[in-house]
Amino acid sequence: MKDLQGLQGLVGKGQRQFDLGDLKKPGQFAPVPNANAFYRSEGGADPASLKPYNRQDRFAIYQHYKKDVDRVDSGGAPSQELTRSYDALRSAIPGQADRASKAVKPVIDANYYANSPYPDAQTMSKEMGSKGSFRVAPTTPEESTVAWDASTNDKFRGLHDTLAHGGAGSTFSYDGESLGTEAHRSTLPQEAHRALTAEVLGQATHHEFGGGFVDQKGLYDVPDWAAKGEPRPHTKLSPKQFEGTQGTLF
Repeated sequence: MKDLQGLQGLVGKGQRQFDLGDLKKPGQFAPVPNANAFYRSEGGADPASLKPYNRQDRFAIYQHYKKDVDRVDSGGAPSQELTRSYDALRSAIPGQADRASKAVKPVIDANYYANSPYPDAQTMSKEMGSKGSFRVAPTTPEESTVAWDASTNDKFRGLHDTLAHGGAGSTFSYDGESLGTEAHRSTLPQEAHRALTAEVLGQATHHEFGGGFVDQKGLYDVPDWAAKGEPRPHTKLSPKQFEGTQGTLF
């Protein structure tokens, strides 16, 4: 994915109702109604219940992810479990993206960066709500990935922005991308969770602690606990180990 930018509707029978007020959590803001309605219709978890990984957690994810980057880039094969998970995620994207476009339409803007990129997720989400559409930066050759083709990557970007940012109110911060991963994952079949976590949170932690996005030449894995959205097993980390960059992804 790499860029991580990242309608009022009836709630189906049995769907949970969510408070769209100020959630007052790190990396979060109030979701916009049309994107949130779509997020709910896809089975999305209550945004107020989402618990993003803290900085030490994210550093532990980065350590595992970076080790797998080095292993795979040196000729190692991606894990079979990760490969199967990417197959499941690829299968889920087209249908979910098509359903998303009926609620909030992502528009690929060939001149996205020249036309003033969104300064934050709140501004992008506000446009989702007011116009029923928003702009998405197209995948460039430099941003190509072995995970899928550019067209699928464009769909994934728009889908993630709709679900994670507009639908669950996650920001473009590192906390926000962790929270957005939890949100997006809650709308997907379990088989796709590992790939989604690697694609979003793996890349985000590499940006935070590795100095930028990794050149994605292969499929790189995250720890089992992160792939499952579970708490990090207790290990002591020295503060000097995670003196990475701070702030937002932009």
